[in-house]
Amino acid sequence: MPLVSIIIPAHNRELYLEKAVRSVLEQTLADLEVIIVNDASTDNTGPIAEQLAQEDTRVRVIHHQENKLRSGAINTGLDTAQGRYICFLDSDDYYLNNKLERQVSFLESHPENDGIYGDYEILLENATETKPANALPSTEGVLTRLIAKAQGEEIEVMPGGYIPSCSILIRSSVFNTIRFDTTLRNMEDLDMWLQILGKGFILTRLPGSTYVYRRHGEQKSGNPEKMKLARALIEEKLLNGSYL
Repeated sequence: MPLVSIIIPAHNRELYLEKAVRSVLEQTLADLEVIIVNDASTDNTGPIAEQLAQEDTRVRVIHHQENKLRSGAINTGLDTAQGRYICFLDSDDYYLNNKLERQVSFLESHPENDGIYGDYEILLENATETKPANALPSTEGVLTRLIAKAQGEEIEVMPGGYIPSCSILIRSSVFNTIRFDTTLRNMEDLDMWLQILGKGFILTRLPGSTYVYRRHGEQKSGNPEKMKLARALIEEKLLNGSYL
């Protein structure tokens, strides 16, 4: 069994997928599996994924016949992941080369933590240099503050950043009963972290950059209507106690 499973959801990412996958295969920690979920792509994403799998036996490819979006694709990966630890990597981003070794070493020596996350770097479209960005300093009290805000309190919920999804390393046992909410078309990562925290699991920040986040015009996070709808759905879940 591999030590780490890295799930890469991919829909029409022929320009970026190879870079993302190779950033995993070239990690300083080699005991891993890469699960590429080709989410009904209509470009060359599927053939590129298959070629990468032919080159390295640590790569597995799953093809969706219909588009299930990012949440559905990651859930497919979670259903087949065999690693002791789980990571996610969006197919247009890429890891820094010691990301997995550093994080696994920390969790192996800190059994009280169920998962960790870290900082990241931003690469703007057409830029050649990255800019550093810090993650949320601590998850302590985040769920309580979000519930209070949903109830109408004026409160700063997540001062100092957020939990970057591709920075995480989480024990696979956390996902025994947790999956991404496929009704959400945006902010699904926040929903996942709230599910995890609501079940009493501990997520801790390990300082230091973990991956490069590409910012470009194709990203769904830039759609204000989808963001508004996602916020409303998460607020409803906060108010009805779904996370507790």
